[in-house]
Order: sequence, then structure tokens, then C-alpha cells
Amino acid sequence: MATLAAAPDALLDELQPLSVGEYLTRRLAELSVSCVFGVPGDYSLGLCDMIIHAGIRWVGTCNELNAGYAADAYARLNGLGVCCVTYGVGGFSALNACAGAYAESVPLVVLSGAPSSADYTARPGARALPHHALSRDLFAQRKAYDAVAAASVVLLDADLAATQIDDALRTCLRTSKPVLLELPMDVAQARPTSGAHAGATAHAGLAQRLRDEPASSWNIGAPHNPHACAAAVSRVCGALALAARPALLAGVEVHRRDCGPSVARLARLLRLPVATTRHGKTALEEGGAVCAGVYSGAMSAPAVRAYVEGSDLLLILGAAWTDMDYVTASLPDSATVVTVVDGSVTLRAPAPPRARGGGGGGGGGGAHVEEFGPVGLATLIDGLCLTTLDALSLSAVGGEHAGQQTPPPPPDAAGTGASPIPAVEIKVHAGTSSSKEWEGATRAAAAAATAVRDRPRFGALAYAHGDAGSGASLGESSAASSASSLEQYSLGRSAAGGAAPTSVGGFIAAFGAWVHGQHGGVTVLADAGDSLFAVADMRLRPADLFLAQGWYCSIGYTVPAALGAAHAHAAAAAARARAGGRAPPAGAVRAPRADEHGRRVACLVGDGAFQMTAQELSSAIRDELPITFFVLNNRGYGIERLIHEGPAHNDYNDVHNWSFVALARALGLREGGERGGVAREVGTEAELADALAALDAAPAAGGCNLIEVRLARDDFSDALRRLGQSIKAHNKLA
Repeated sequence: MATLAAAPDALLDELQPLSVGEYLTRRLAELSVSCVFGVPGDYSLGLCDMIIHAGIRWVGTCNELNAGYAADAYARLNGLGVCCVTYGVGGFSALNACAGAYAESVPLVVLSGAPSSADYTARPGARALPHHALSRDLFAQRKAYDAVAAASVVLLDADLAATQIDDALRTCLRTSKPVLLELPMDVAQARPTSGAHAGATAHAGLAQRLRDEPASSWNIGAPHNPHACAAAVSRVCGALALAARPALLAGVEVHRRDCGPSVARLARLLRLPVATTRHGKTALEEGGAVCAGVYSGAMSAPAVRAYVEGSDLLLILGAAWTDMDYVTASLPDSATVVTVVDGSVTLRAPAPPRARGGGGGGGGGGAHVEEFGPVGLATLIDGLCLTTLDALSLSAVGGEHAGQQTPPPPPDAAGTGASPIPAVEIKVHAGTSSSKEWEGATRAAAAAATAVRDRPRFGALAYAHGDAGSGASLGESSAASSASSLEQYSLGRSAAGGAAPTSVGGFIAAFGAWVHGQHGGVTVLADAGDSLFAVADMRLRPADLFLAQGWYCSIGYTVPAALGAAHAHAAAAAARARAGGRAPPAGAVRAPRADEHGRRVACLVGDGAFQMTAQELSSAIRDELPITFFVLNNRGYGIERLIHEGPAHNDYNDVHNWSFVALARALGLREGGERGGVAREVGTEAELADALAALDAAPAAGGCNLIEVRLARDDFSDALRRLGQSIKAHNKLA
């Protein structure tokens, strides 16, 4: 169960009875929501007041879609995000942002003000149809959200509202999916007078509920069956014992479930590097000796591709099988593939194994398939670590775990004994289990330990462009790879005298050098297109983070998302400052990082994508946020051109060429002065180098900046070209 922050006593003053809206906003504050993004409307004005009175900052955006995108990025970093909109016109505008959060498993709350509760049940002709409604059916907005939210609730009864609110928030956190809370104006102001939690004095029931049922008592862990987990651990360890060339691949769920440190620990125990999917970039810290780089089929660096596709056992942790990650993947039929994602463990082997474990079998095409579930990702990884650690001698892992105790005994048949895997009352999906299964897991881990002892500390696997046959350690290869790419960029600039036109490859190399030269961490946001695919193989540092809509790919997402990310970092830094530099209590899912101070946000976005959500540049300027927007301008939708070029006389893939620097200035970006930023248009490598240097001079280093990078119309990264060719062939376009 995740650790949640305790509610401040100041929020529980029973002398001041709480309304439903006040209860909701105080619950959000308790869950470490420090910012709410939105656009006010007459149905939500009262909620806006309550948000501010709860100590939460209101961050206004230019439209509701952008509010949803900003709250999405905030949630990815904070563990929970909220956007507040008005009914109908606001809710439907935010619908696409909610859909993206649902597809990418982001815990987002869409809070919608709404007409009076009486309007929902009024007979035709009895009341005037409220504005912003589609028809007399006021439930239309809720019905639209049913497909893109884990829960969509209209709070019509004040006496039931607190329970409904808590249920929805628990669902949001447990599933890491968005929810809709639609709150009629009168219910938001109502103070319950009956029900289980209505107080006996002064209607203090909701304040009492906050005290009696703090969010820290919630069980928001993913559904998990310890019996199925024991069987899965046994089978995975058994497969590891038989594998000659095992490999680890981590996806975005590792980040969503905050499992990065556990995956890194497992990798060290098994002496294996970890590749990540493009979508899961920085799920593990880059720049160290564990993360191998990004795997995306034929678009991968050769060393990473050889590691994954040359394995005879591939353990995939938290990565869904999507075309954006695996469109050109080629896994051998002879390999055993174990996939752990969305609460399920699936083992697919080329032939029936000698030991079947406790899972149900099935499959076809000559393959043997076993499934175990529900199994939480975090608990499965911990189970693998604990059983492997128990089996390994301390010398086999270099003594790094000296002093740690062996795991507790396995659970008994009822799952009630002390166990490294918590027992959960839930229906068994993968058959019954007993302590013998945990004994089997330990025996299988002992067999795997023999293979681990014979394995080199880490394979000679380079990050990105390193030489797989160099014999260098993974960490050394990573550093050499980065230095090599930056050296090549410098040599190219020198040879051309800096007059060479900017290119995608040159920009990525220069941008990488700039990131590595920053004193603090950098959060990189890459929009769908070459911004995403070109930057994926760029090695970041352990302090750096990477955010993208790597699967849903709604272009323009990153501009408002940068706003949300910057506010999340500012709030986390403020929380640590209030705690005297120590880590404050954890938020809804994860505690603030220790390296928030001085962190910058870099947004890489194409010109077509930027035009979708450009208004939020004004919000970043208004809030004086340390965001630098790099607009890659090739005057159109590059990926669409690669898939299918439009007719010459009417190319729908072209967009009108904006003056982005003039736009930034019109929106309030001022160069020079105490709070000035940088607004530059660059067309040569020399101009790009000068602009990057200007970004690090005060006051631009702490402010909002925009760099427009002019590119040739047909300049694309090799990765994007391969993706375009694959999609073109799949879509059967000439």
C-alpha cells in the first residue's frame, strides 16, 4: 500500500462544518495536490473558491484541453493531478486529455462543476434546459467519460457524496487511471445533515470523516493474489535458471508504480542490464550502470537491439505491447518471453517446460502459455528480489547486500503467515497455493543463482551508439557513447565553420550537450514526431527525467504538459524547503525527489504540434516558469509526410509558417531585464550554439525561453524514417 500524507490538523477544524465541495478539496490537499489546472465557468466558480481556500494553487489555462494536459504531466510527477472545468463545454473539451491519461495509465481527476441536481431529474418542461447542456439528458457528459475513465460519478446526493468521492479517488490511485467527478452547484455547497458520517453537532460530519478515515489508511495497492505471485516467481526463477542469454526490458508501468529502484535492484542481483521501451524512457535512471538504453525494434541502437532480440529469455516488466514501441520488433520464436503488465504475468515458452508450476496453461501454435494473476508488478519484483537474494551468497553480489536479513518465511495455505508478499483477500485466479510454492520459488532461485555466479558483472552493452564488442562495462560504454556523440557534433561544427544549416541530428547532439552541462536536473518533454523519436536514444543523466505521450500521441500535448511539470517541480521543491531540506511525507504515490531545486524543463515540439496548444506559452510566461520551448520548424507534419505525402497542389501535411519568436514576444516574453528570457530563431549550427549559451546566462536560466530551430522540409531522423516506412507498409499506402 502506498504511503499517503496525513491531513493537516488545520483542515479538520470541527467548529467549521464542511460542505461537500470543501470536503473534496481538503481531501485533494491531503493527497498532496498543491495545484489545480483549469478554466472557470459559472457552474464551477464556487469550486474555484473552495480550491483556493483549501490551500491549493489555482493555475488558469487558456482552454480546458490544455488544463487536462497540464494536470496529466503534473500527475505523472506528483502521483495525482486535477483539472477543474465547467459542465458541458468544459468537460467535453477536456475529454481528449482524459482519454490520453486513460490510455497511458495516468491518475488524473477531472473535476466538473455542473447545473443544479434538480436539473438532472426534472421532467420535460418542468424546468428550463440549463445552458451548456446537449439535451434534457444531463448525464450525457458522464456517459461520454465512461469509456475513458475508471470511474465517472455524478454527485447528486450530499449525504452519499463523501463516500462516492473517496471511492473514486481510491479507484484513481489504485488503477492509475483517470476519474470524473461531476459536482452540481447545490451539492457542492451542501452540508450533510444525515447519513453515517453526519456529525451530531453543527453538521461536523465531513470534518470528522477526514479525521477518522485519513487517506493514509486507504489500501490503494493494485489487486494482488499472493498464491499466484508465488507460482509466478517460481516459474520465472526456473526459466532464469535455464536461460543462457536472459534480458530485462522495462516499460512505463515501472514508472507509474514507482518500481524503478526495485527493478534496478533485481538487475544488480541478476547481473543484467535493463533496456527500456521508448514509452518507458527514464523509468530507470539513465547514466548509471544499469540502464542499457531504449529498445524499439529496428529503430534501436544496434547493441540494445542485439541484447533484447538475441536473448533466449526476455523478462518484460510493465510494458504493454504497442505498435509505437514494437512496430519493428523481431523477437525469436525460440525465446521464452515473460510479460508482467496490468496485473497479469504471462509466460510464453516455445515448448512445454518440464515443471508447470501453479499457473493455468494454454496457447497454440506450438507455444506453451501460462498466466498468473492478479499479480501486482511491485510485489512480483520484490518477490523475485527476495527469493534471489535468499538463494545467492553475499559474495556473488559483491557484498552490496551485506547485513540484510533473509526473507521472512513463506505464507501458509491461507496466506496469513508472515510473508514478503502481503496477503490480500481476493479470488485466486491461478489456482491454489501453499507454502510449498514459496519453497519451490526459493529452490528455483537457487538454481538461477548458479547461472548468476557464472555471469559477468554486466554484459558489454553500450547505451545508444556504443560498441557492443568493446568489452567496456555498461556504465563506461554509456559515458563513452555520450562523449562520442558530443565530440562528433563539435567536429562537425568546426569543419563547417558553424555555417552549416541546423539539422535534426545536429540539434539533438547540441541539445544533449546542453542538458549534460546543466548543474541541476532537466525534465525533457518530447512531443509526438521527431521530437520523440530522435531524442529517445539520447542518454540522460540520473537526475534527468523524460515525459511523453509515447502511445496515445496526441500532438501538442507537451506545451501545456511542460506547464504542469514545472509546477509539479516547484511544488516539490517548496515542500522539501518547508521540511528543512528533508524529504517530506510522500504524496499520493511517490515522495518528492531530492534534486528538485534548480530543475529546468525543456519542451521539444514540432511546429505543427505547437500550433495545437501554443496558447499555454502565455501561461508559462505569466507564471515565470523555468521552461525552454524548442520548436522544431519544418513547416508541417513530418511523420505524416513520411507515411503519405499529400498532392503537390494541396498538401494537407503543410502548415502555415508562424513567426514563433514574434508570437512569444506578443504573449509577454521579454528579453533582458530582471525577469527576461530568450527568444531566438536559429538556422545555423553557430546560431544554435549561441542560443544555447544564452539560455544559461541570468536571468534566462530561471525563466521562460523559446528557441525556434529551422529545419529543411525533408530533414528527419533515421528512427522516424523507419517508423514512417513501417506504418506506410502496414496501412498499405502508396
